[in-house]
Amino acid sequence: MRELIEELNQKLRGHYAYYGITFNCRKLHTYYNRTKHLLHKWLNHRGRKRVWTWNKIAKQTTEWMPLIRPKIYHGYRLAKP
Repeated sequence: MRELIEELNQKLRGHYAYYGITFNCRKLHTYYNRTKHLLHKWLNHRGRKRVWTWNKIAKQTTEWMPLIRPKIYHGYRLAKP
């Protein structure tokens, strides 16, 4: 699980670095939340019994092994037209 979260954080960091411009904050948070939902879906997909509840995923991704939160990397004033 730790390796999965580390790899997922690396991919999230790259996504935020590329798309993290000033007025894209809402979409970055949508991407973050959608990633958590897909993680929940695929962890429960492995067996017939639903082991991962949404509360357990939320605690996993915020306290135990946190996912990287969205961050603005580029200001719109510094962007070249």
